[in-house]
Amino acid sequence: MNASAILGQAFHTAMEVYYGGVDEVVVSNESEAIEFGLKAGMEFIEMYNENWINWQTTTPNKQKLYDKFTFAFNSYVGEMPYEGIELISVEEKLEEYVDIEWNGQRLRLPIKLKGYSDKIIRQDGKMKIVDYKTAYAFSNPDKIDGGKILQAVFYYLLVYAKYGEAPYSMIFEEVKHTKNSKGGNQVQQYEIVFEENMQFFDFFFRLYDEIGRAH
Repeated sequence: MNASAILGQAFHTAMEVYYGGVDEVVVSNESEAIEFGLKAGMEFIEMYNENWINWQTTTPNKQKLYDKFTFAFNSYVGEMPYEGIELISVEEKLEEYVDIEWNGQRLRLPIKLKGYSDKIIRQDGKMKIVDYKTAYAFSNPDKIDGGKILQAVFYYLLVYAKYGEAPYSMIFEEVKHTKNSKGGNQVQQYEIVFEENMQFFDFFFRLYDEIGRAH
């Protein structure tokens, strides 16, 4: 596994503990959440034998990996609110047949969908899906990303099927593990509001039909 992938998994492991999603780790306040989350991510990195890691120019050893993870984790918990958001689930495995009311009609998909949601929250009364990624640099928020479009619709359907409620949006959160040279936030959000992007569903369903016919 390459170093960037291990960094990303360590961050997800830390977030699960930070938000109280691990039964074995009881978090009673934000200070403990930060402490235990940081420890969990560091332990995830520590368990990997260095000979199994595909090191990269920007991450040549474990110490650099520890440093990047610590910086990304501390940046996230420092910038993103812990209070005022209702947490529905964190790092949840989802496996559902889609049978929902959508666009004024019944939508049933013959193939079961499977995935892992990073975080599902309720904010201002609206259900939102959150996906976070560690990154060397922020992506262009004005550029249409086909991968984000497909992922957003996929998880809209999966979360809707699981909870019986149509999600309002999907928020992609990029967490930079390199320090901004000009300062500023280390976390960038890109939100897709589903009702404002119905064409994304057309794109997804055309691809879904083509894949179904191919198999």
